[in-house]
Amino acid sequence: MQRGKTSVRGCGRRQALPRDFGRFLALGITVMVVSQALINVGVVLGMMPTKGIPLPFVSYGGSNLTACLFGIGLLLNIYRQGVLEPANQKRTIIQARTTPRI
Repeated sequence: MQRGKTSVRGCGRRQALPRDFGRFLALGITVMVVSQALINVGVVLGMMPTKGIPLPFVSYGGSNLTACLFGIGLLLNIYRQGVLEPANQKRTIIQARTTPRI
């Protein structure tokens, strides 16, 4: 259930980004995490052969955990720069125009 939320949030945030590079990078990070989770679930259910891919953020594995955390950090940074900071810049421009001139 949590993996479904991750994929929906990742794709939803990707649509809100203004630049194509950020969109493709967000899509790649989301696909990386969700595909690892789907492969691991398939192996655990016996529907796929054993691959040795750990479950993201849950299974023990130092390098995979580092890569997933790095990817999620990039995803949050892309979202912050693409969506949140332009909104803050618009707000400061509006506030600067409404200040009285002396």
